Amino acid sequence: MNVLQTNRKNINEYRLVEAPAKSLQSGQIRLSVERFSFTANNVTYAVMGDMIKYWQFFPSTDKNGKDISSEWGQIPVWGFATVSESQSDAVAVGERYFGYFPPSDQVVMKPTPAGPGSFVDASDHRASLPAGYNVYRAASTKETQADNERSMLYPLFVTAYAIQDFFASRDWYQAEQVLIISASSKTSIGVAYAMADNTTTPKAVGLTSSRNIATVDGLNLYDQSVAYDSMENLDVSKRSVIIDMSGNQQVLADLHKLLGDNMAMTLNVGITHWDEMQPKAGLIRDRCEQFFAPSHIQEMMKRMGPQEFQADSTRFVSESALKTRSWLQIKELDSLQELTQHYQAVFDGKVDANTGLIVNLT
Repeated sequence: MNVLQTNRKNINEYRLVEAPAKSLQSGQIRLSVERFSFTANNVTYAVMGDMIKYWQFFPSTDKNGKDISSEWGQIPVWGFATVSESQSDAVAVGERYFGYFPPSDQVVMKPTPAGPGSFVDASDHRASLPAGYNVYRAASTKETQADNERSMLYPLFVTAYAIQDFFASRDWYQAEQVLIISASSKTSIGVAYAMADNTTTPKAVGLTSSRNIATVDGLNLYDQSVAYDSMENLDVSKRSVIIDMSGNQQVLADLHKLLGDNMAMTLNVGITHWDEMQPKAGLIRDRCEQFFAPSHIQEMMKRMGPQEFQADSTRFVSESALKTRSWLQIKELDSLQELTQHYQAVFDGKVDANTGLIVNLT
């Protein structure tokens, strides 16, 4: 099988490996990966791989089958796969699923039923990992556009839905404006969609690079859009919360200094600027919090009930995905080899904000 592996100590180093396929044991299935998205979200998985155990989902081997997971990892991706072989009574050959996969053409799992049309991968090495990433949902009908949108937008927009709920359930910390760093990122756009759904939200201000300011303006989602090099145009007299999708510590420190006591709270979410993460003077650390979407989603499910959460989050993602059709351009890559030609551009933040990459292995 072909696998894209990333050096855990230097995520700019990556390689394609032809690793031996595992023989199935009783209760296991083999899935052939069809298609998956590769975005800044996957950069976050790589940068946070040790902290949140993303590297542990799909252990790596070399071409001889030797475990090399301590050195080389597989960045998890969201997409679709079909069961090509089964030694399980729970899942049959030919069944198709949406979920969390390795950047590989196949993967072995151990399914345990988890309600109608879904299963949990109960492989031993995944037992202690965040439960939300272990669930796989049936997706029998192939619709290329809808599949591409689901692969790319589902994880981002569910996170955005949860971020909006995090603040709404805390009355937005009584803020008058919400400053969203890396406003052109798809998760930021999802937050803006979620805020537009709620008429009680504060003013939304999108911060972005000069290169992306025209794209952000064209979305007509933010009440104001400001380039990083023009932050003097912000109204710092307003009580503000910050949603940080970038991880750029200099931008964050500059904002904290400008706002001072009016910086009510910063939620650290993504790291689109992962190479700018060295701590900077001026950060108000006691008013910063790291956001982990699966944990907040569990909180929402307890509060709303699983069925209501599933219904409302699905509605939001579906409606928001339709809105992206006016600006989102899907670029399909035909192989893992072609992905290696775009890998660095994704990690360097050089993929156009209105473009999404889908790897099609069929």
